[in-house]
Amino acid sequence: PWVSAKWAQSIDGAIALSNGDSKWMSCARSRAMVHRERGRVDALLTGIGTVVEDDPQLTPRGVRVQRLPRRIVFDPDVMTPVEAKILEGDAPATLLVGNALDAAAQRRMALLRGRGATFLPLGPKDSLKDALAALAESGVATILVEAGGGLVGRLLREGLLDEAWVFVAPLLVGDASAQRGARGIDRDVLAAIPRARLLSVRRRGADALLHYRF
Repeated sequence: PWVSAKWAQSIDGAIALSNGDSKWMSCARSRAMVHRERGRVDALLTGIGTVVEDDPQLTPRGVRVQRLPRRIVFDPDVMTPVEAKILEGDAPATLLVGNALDAAAQRRMALLRGRGATFLPLGPKDSLKDALAALAESGVATILVEAGGGLVGRLLREGLLDEAWVFVAPLLVGDASAQRGARGIDRDVLAAIPRARLLSVRRRGADALLHYRF
């Protein structure tokens, strides 16, 4: 599928404080645009960290919905809480899980299946490539990623991220331990990092919206 990531960050690149607080980094106009984009894609992808920390519904709200997107969670060890909001509502929820699950994870899967969840296996070393290919075969052509830096970094590392929508808020956080939009990739030489192509810069209320293609 075509994979787009979106995140809101401060001028100095923080998406959340070191304690996880990120509400609200972006302005109301930016958040409204995100809800509109949710209603235009086939699926929304998030990570288990976001589900556990924020318990999001991950649904389009307050806008005209062209389609009801599938909600997908990268959850290799099946840690999604049974009472998670992402399992509520009419939009289907799919968990991307590892291939070598222990008995406790199998029991959690049974409970989550009772809440309507479905499951797709990840590839070797929890690679996302096989799962995304299976989603494409099931009719998912576009995915919007709303997740922390760990999942975005993994998509970058596997060469699966096509574009990014970055909302830059007029804030300077200045926290050395603040969370970032992507992480988990070791770099030694700056010149070896592929550069994204900047397609557009727009103003959304108090924010700047940068659109990059990889």
